[in-house]
Amino acid sequence: MADRLTVMDSGLYRYLLAHQSSEHTELQALRQQTRAMPDARMQISPERGHLLALLARLMGAHRCL
Repeated sequence: MADRLTVMDSGLYRYLLAHQSSEHTELQALRQQTRAMPDARMQISPERGHLLALLARLMGAHRCL
C-alpha cells in the first residue's frame, strides 16, 4: 500500500493530514489486520478512504458497494 494518495508537495501533504478527520479505531485495526494478508496490496490509504467518503456524502449516496 502506498503511503500517499498521490505525489504532492510535502507541505500540502502535511496540511492534508493535519486537517482530515481521524481514522475510526475499528477501521485502523481492520487495516492493520488486512496488511498481513496476501492481497494486502488491494488496500487504499486512509487519505483515499476519507476522499471517497467525502465524495459519497457530497453525492448523497445512501448505499455503497
